[in-house]
Amino acid sequence: MSGEYIRHTQKPEWGVGVLVSETRDQRTYLFDDGMKRTFKTALIGTFIVAAPPPSDEDRARLARGLSAGGIATPVAINLELEAEIRKNLDDPAPYIVYADWLQERKDPRGHLIAVQEQLSRDPDNKKLRAAEQTLFAEHGSYLMPDVLYAALRAAKRGDDQTTRCSLGWHMGFIESARLAKSSRQQIDLFDVARALVGHPSASFLRELVLGPLGTPNEFDYTAIVAAIARQSLPHLESLFVGDFTLDHMEVRYTSGGDLSPIATAAPNLQTLTVRAGNIQFVTVTAFKNLRTLRVFCELAPAARDALFTTQLPALETFEFGGDRVKLRAKDIQALAANASLEHLRELIVRHSEGTQTILNALIGSPLLQRLDTLVLADGDLGDKAVAKLERHADKFAHLTTFDLSGNPLSTASALKITRLVGAVAKPAPRGALTEAAALRRTNDPRNAAAARELADASKWLKLGRHGLRVWGEYEGRDHYYVFAQLDDRRCGCSCGSPRSPCKHALALLLLAARGHTFHEQSPPEGLIRHASVERPRYWSAWE
Repeated sequence: MSGEYIRHTQKPEWGVGVLVSETRDQRTYLFDDGMKRTFKTALIGTFIVAAPPPSDEDRARLARGLSAGGIATPVAINLELEAEIRKNLDDPAPYIVYADWLQERKDPRGHLIAVQEQLSRDPDNKKLRAAEQTLFAEHGSYLMPDVLYAALRAAKRGDDQTTRCSLGWHMGFIESARLAKSSRQQIDLFDVARALVGHPSASFLRELVLGPLGTPNEFDYTAIVAAIARQSLPHLESLFVGDFTLDHMEVRYTSGGDLSPIATAAPNLQTLTVRAGNIQFVTVTAFKNLRTLRVFCELAPAARDALFTTQLPALETFEFGGDRVKLRAKDIQALAANASLEHLRELIVRHSEGTQTILNALIGSPLLQRLDTLVLADGDLGDKAVAKLERHADKFAHLTTFDLSGNPLSTASALKITRLVGAVAKPAPRGALTEAAALRRTNDPRNAAAARELADASKWLKLGRHGLRVWGEYEGRDHYYVFAQLDDRRCGCSCGSPRSPCKHALALLLLAARGHTFHEQSPPEGLIRHASVERPRYWSAWE
């Protein structure tokens, strides 16, 4: 905010103003009454004069109005009462005092605090719930950013909750927010996020979730994360960047941007979850109060080095996972050498490639002795791990939880590992498949999107299983015979698509990954005939 304050000589009721923006021939000011007004530069000297600085409260009002784009300046602010609220956001007493003070000054937030305080004690009261909705209907554009208010009003009953914006309120202020949309045509979430984090109603924001962005080919959170990092969010405790599923987007087609500035913007952040194909930690920084860090993405070497050397003095849980995750021995060594991780007690790595490498690095690292929980689930750990664990069983004896479930271990090896080190070691069923593994078989996002549409059993004429092959008959432009191998890349379809797998074969794999029951039965003669006779149309033959 500019340090120059002005007033309009002919409109003293507007109060003190501050410069918002300037062009070649115009200047725009935000005034103490909460309104922005634009004047021609040539005429400003005749009725705009310097003014002394306003009171601390009015200065704070103007600052919040500017942070919210100059359209949400609070009617009234009491910094002393807000300071009492900040001491304990869960204590209702200072909110109630603030409500009385605000209502005396005709600020709608005072009434909202009073109503929501009563609702906290009587949540099923229909009259109170109706009063709350009336306040939002009459003062929604004041109590929340216009763009967010518009997004909330546009939502329809029955819409997918994961692809729409939503807010959680506490005592007249936004406590939590989820920003998401289902299509490109809806409001730009960058504008929504920028307006939200600077809005007076978000003064005590504690949780922020960024969900699906509605774009067809890629989710790019870079600009949104940067907008968040430019604000001061002293009470933000939880941030989730990329809360979506494979039905919305594949992880590898997402970007999270640079997360290191979040440490300064949200110094009290306790939980950070990131799901993105590409994120950055441009600078080595310090998340002083972060207790849980979950990273579901593939990191470039520079980003890995910065992440594993970031100062995390309060960190208790570190979870690393996602599509084609591969932790290096160097990464384990960096974690062990990070002196700030004295409170780390849980290390969770899922869906990793090179699980044996991780295990070997931990056995020779002092990091293992600090842990209470070690999870290396759904990786590629094989039967060769038994001998290694047998020689070093004493190093795992202190663990409260040791989870190796979902690795391709034989039943005998899983039982032996359980006896040796007390690990949960349920082997992955032969032919078991996850959605992520199925989608890794294609590099075409459009092919994946088409397969998701077809991954509905009701759209298929017949479905069956023959050993580790699933097969189906589908009626499209023609009658298609399709099969896919669960444990390798063999597949086939009479559709003639050059893709391997085509959308039909990939849809079968997605159905299997989602738990559809394919009944064991012999494949139809047509499938065998097409696979044997029309072999050029297949990636490989049935036999």
